[in-house]
Amino acid sequence: MSDSDECELGTLEYWESTYERELQNLQLNGDEGEIWFGADVMHIMIQWLHAVLARYSFSTESTSILDVGTGNALLPLELAKLGYKGLTASDYSHQSIALARQLVSRHSQDHTQAQITLVV
Repeated sequence: MSDSDECELGTLEYWESTYERELQNLQLNGDEGEIWFGADVMHIMIQWLHAVLARYSFSTESTSILDVGTGNALLPLELAKLGYKGLTASDYSHQSIALARQLVSRHSQDHTQAQITLVV
């Protein structure tokens, strides 16, 4: 595959510039960004996770969850609101983690007590 064949979505440069804009938008307008795969899908994933944990008698507090390609970390933030602990959000975009860090801080101030480890 040549460089000209590479999909723009597969490049770090694309995601760095995307999350740099998202970070600026958060700072200027308070917009937290979008859920890339949709809110409905996120809630289906959370329902599925609850079912799997219940089936194997795991609790929300004792289960570690890694969100790879976290973007703005809205999925781990929703899980934190539901009492999940041991959350780690990872992304290869430094700008994504910068945005996620601000959102986690903002949500922690809103009494959700979001305790999410953020890593690049």
